[in-house]
This record gives sequence, C-alpha cells and structure tokens, in this order.
Amino acid sequence: MSSLRFGVDVGGTFTDAVLIDGAQVWTAKSPTTANFVDGVIAACELAAERAGSSLAEVLPRVGRFGLGTTAVTNAIASRRGVRTGLLITKGFEETLHLSRGHLVETDLRMDHGFEIMALRDIAGIDERIDRHGVVIKPLDMAGAVAAARQLVEDGVEALAVSFLWSIVNPSHEIGVAQAIREALPGIPVTAASELLPVAREYERTTLAVLNSYVSSACAGVEVLAERLADLGLTAPLLLVHSGGGTISVPEAKARPVWLAESGPAAGVMAAASTAAQAGASHAISCDMGGTSFDVSDVANETPSRVTRGELMGIWTALPRVDVESIGAGGGSIGWIDARNMLRVGPQSAGSRPGPVCYGHGGIEPTVTDALVVLGYIDAANFLGGDMQLDREGAVAACKALGEPLGLDAEAAAWGIREIALAEMTKAVRTRLALRGLDPRNHALVSFGGCASLF
Repeated sequence: MSSLRFGVDVGGTFTDAVLIDGAQVWTAKSPTTANFVDGVIAACELAAERAGSSLAEVLPRVGRFGLGTTAVTNAIASRRGVRTGLLITKGFEETLHLSRGHLVETDLRMDHGFEIMALRDIAGIDERIDRHGVVIKPLDMAGAVAAARQLVEDGVEALAVSFLWSIVNPSHEIGVAQAIREALPGIPVTAASELLPVAREYERTTLAVLNSYVSSACAGVEVLAERLADLGLTAPLLLVHSGGGTISVPEAKARPVWLAESGPAAGVMAAASTAAQAGASHAISCDMGGTSFDVSDVANETPSRVTRGELMGIWTALPRVDVESIGAGGGSIGWIDARNMLRVGPQSAGSRPGPVCYGHGGIEPTVTDALVVLGYIDAANFLGGDMQLDREGAVAACKALGEPLGLDAEAAAWGIREIALAEMTKAVRTRLALRGLDPRNHALVSFGGCASLF
C-alpha cells in the first residue's frame, strides 16, 4: 500500500502543505494564487523537495490526498461572491430581506445585516404547492424560464430556486431548475430541495442562495484534480467539508457551500485531537490565518456542531462544525470610516496584491504590515528566510493611514494591532458567554499563521 499522505490547506494568503510517511513530517508554505491551483502545486513541490524527492516521484506513492480550503469561507466573509438571482414563490419575494426579524448592530444602528442579494434580483414565480404536497397553482414553466433569462440579462451570474413546500413535493422546484440549466447552460443553478430538503423556508432559501453565491469560489478544484493526476496521483482528491469529513470533487462542484468553514473545520478536528493528547478534554480553538479568525469549542474531546445558525452574519441551515469566523487575519486591511475612526477588516488583501510589505503592489496597510512596523515580524527572516519583506513600504503605508488621524506610522500600526486583538477577544468572549462556558476549565488551542503573534 502507498505509505505517503498529503494534507494541504488553502488559506486566503498562504497555502500550506504537509507530507508524512508515518515517521517523518515535511512542511511547506507557498503564497495562495488567484486560481489557487498553482499555489497548491508549488507548496506540494516544495514539501516533496524537502523530503529529498520530486513531486512526480512522490505522488504515485501517495495513498491519501486531503485538501482543506477557506476559498468559500473567504468569499462569504469578505462578501465577494457572484451576483445571484432567486426564483421564489410569488408573494414571498421579501422573505430573505425580512430575515425573520433577525437584527444585528452595525455602527450603533440596527439592521438586518448583510443582504446576499438586492430585491431587483428576486423574481416571484406564480406557482403554489400546499403543505400536503398538493398543487394549488400550476407552474408556468415558460414564464419561470423567461424570468430567469431576464435576471441573467440584467447581470445575474448564478441562480437559486426555492419554492414553498418543495420538501414535500419538489416537482415544481426541480423542474424549473432543470429547465433553466438546459436554457442557460453556463449559469450555475441551485434547487433548495436538492441541496438540503429541510423545513423552514428561510434557512433552506438562504443556503440555496449561498450555494449559488459561492459557485465560483472553488472553480479550480477540478483543474487541480486533473493536474495532480497528470503528475502521477492515483488516489482521489478529497475535500474537507463543513462537518469535518471529506467529499469528492464532483460533490463539491454541485454543492460548493458545503466547503464553507472547510479549512477551519479541519483545524477544529485537529485541535480536538491535540487537546485530547495533552489531557484537555475541553478546549477553545483559535485559528488566525491571513483572512479570518475562527473560534470554536470542544467538549469531551468532541467539536461543537450545529445544523442551523449564523454563518458569518447570515442565518442559514448548514450542518457543520460550529465555527465562528470574523474578518481579522494577517491580510485584513486597516481603513478609516465615515466617523474618522480607525477600523480593521473584514476586507482582506489576500496574497495578491497582499500586504504592502510583500512588494506585490499592495498599497493599503494590513495587520501583517502593522506587525512588521512594530517588530513582531522580522522582515529579513519571514518564513524562515524564504521570503523577504519590504519594511519601508509597510512603514510608509501605516504613516499614510495615520496622517488624517494625527498618528505616526508606529502609532497607526499599534492601533491596527489593538483593534484586531480587540475583535478577536470579543469573538472568544462572545463564544464563552453564549454557551455558558467557564474559561478556567478550557485549554486555549492557538494555531494558524498569525496566531502566535497575538
């Protein structure tokens, strides 16, 4: 049997690879690329090189290749999904915007929070099925397809279909989804009842919309599988899903939203195992990467799980390891809001252009830039010397940000760090408070590229 194992995590800023043979471990880190495939290959090549071999020689001996990715998580957290349209039962067009009365505080104001789509991108379809599955209003298939076509002509890039009581009788919903796929073959279409046939139309609809919203986030997975196969990988490429297990590439293509919290879920599973080995059955896991900060808890060596709840500010149904993510990572951008106050995130510079200190064209200061200015990161010894950082560029960017506030570069950098730290502290304390957890009984398991700096 093949003795080697590859584990890869695609973060918003870096891609990490781990190669093991049961006795030795080789690790590598490479900047995450725009299509993420090149970054994965580069990290794997470096890990194989450190094992004294080449990737082409290593891959045929790999018995398991697992991939965790924050691509979908980051698309939701940074609000960078594709423009999505929704076909819903006529009369219920404002279901998502009413948010079941759910309100959040934003800059001292109460609102419904992030709205995945605008009302203009929602079309009411004149059909109706009752709770017994009986058709009350027959479906006008031609009209439904015409409505979808109009949404696409208006600029929509993906579609979701969610009708009332489709969990009892999905014929209308699945029929419309299939007709749209045939009429508009280049447009991703999600039928809510196919994705997750659960009661409560709000949660079911939001999940279907999110699935379409992130449809382009993992577009390179198939390409990656082909590239790895060409290089000699015979084992299937497995992707970590939100529940901490794995799914195949075809499953991920059809249901990309299942990869939400993929990387974080893998991290929590590892944190639970590590804590148990250290004799701590209860733990709080904190994962700080380049784009997000992810918090979860472990009780009796078992990660906390949910079947529905808030996913990065959006209430939806998604069975998953219960991870709370906020936009506070190494690449989170510092900025000044309308009140002339310093803010950090949720927008991230990613790896391209990345933080200013990377020298890839970034102009907005990030948490990483602030850490370089403050001396927490040695610009001459980043990644063990694999990458040189531009400290002068980071200083200039922090200085430019702080000038309107009367702050020099160091003061602005300190402000960025303190705000990021405050947001992380708030996330952990909220987790403890909402679940009634006693911090004295929990170990803190910290991991991720930036975690040790906080």
